Amino acid sequence: MNARLAKLYKPHPYLYAGLKNEDIPDMPIKHMMEVVAKNFGITVPQMLANNRKPHLVNARGVIAYFLRNSYKLKLLEVAKHLKKTDHTTIQNLISKVDRSISNYDSVGKKYHACAREIYNYKAA
Repeated sequence: MNARLAKLYKPHPYLYAGLKNEDIPDMPIKHMMEVVAKNFGITVPQMLANNRKPHLVNARGVIAYFLRNSYKLKLLEVAKHLKKTDHTTIQNLISKVDRSISNYDSVGKKYHACAREIYNYKAA
């Protein structure tokens, strides 16, 4: 199969991580943010700060992606969790992460690492 066709037949991110699209994680949102921050090597306050450094933006994007697609929150609710005021910022973050997951680049790999940890969470 040529590279162009292989790109078209990549599995959906949920399937790749062994997840179903309708699964909603048991993990609390605050704990999910800590898991993402840990995987990106930063802290939650750094991630939520008004900073445009690429690694912080990517971490916020992964959180936005989880909140929107896994926790089924509306864009404005996601924006409130990330201390942002505009839903278009969140839309942009989510589409950016979606492309990274499809291309399986460094952000996509970190997303999958976070997804495994989030969906395998067992409440104590």
